[in-house]
Amino acid sequence: MNNCYIFFWNVGSCWKLNLKTKEVTKIKIYISEKEVRTFIKKIRTGSDDSIVCILVEQSPTEDCIIVWDVEKDVEKESFDCDNNAMFFQDKIGNPYIAEKNYLVNCV
Repeated sequence: MNNCYIFFWNVGSCWKLNLKTKEVTKIKIYISEKEVRTFIKKIRTGSDDSIVCILVEQSPTEDCIIVWDVEKDVEKESFDCDNNAMFFQDKIGNPYIAEKNYLVNCV
């Protein structure tokens, strides 16, 4: 659970609501809304308030997971994966992807 922000999204944009200041700001990720197959599928947060993971669908079979630095408002890492890959976070908020026969530590 992220204790600092609540995240909202639509097809191509994402916003964060600061729970202390009640200020809403747009995250600087850019996904063209003209793209018919590429869109923000969901956003996952964990115990680490400084990062958020943005799941982007790229095709019917492939997704991309973008690890976003919330404070600097920049992409830290990105990972292509199958759309049925399992995404999870450990107790301190580190993100992982389990896919096929391997595990990816996303930080």
